[in-house]
Amino acid sequence: MVKITVGKNDEVTGVAEKIIDTEATEILLVIPRFSHLAESEANFRLLKREAVALQKTLTIESVDEGVVKL
Repeated sequence: MVKITVGKNDEVTGVAEKIIDTEATEILLVIPRFSHLAESEANFRLLKREAVALQKTLTIESVDEGVVKL
């Protein structure tokens, strides 16, 4: 499993590229409070679509309740 820490200002496309670039099949995304990713549910759908297409398991960890709900 690879742990990818997302920055508050990271865009969804940059996070998707990190998922694509990693060779691991299990990825833990650590998303901080007030992250730009939490602005839209579509961001999480895009990340899920990339993970499914690459046959990778994506797990999300966050202390932000908004992220957890999404």
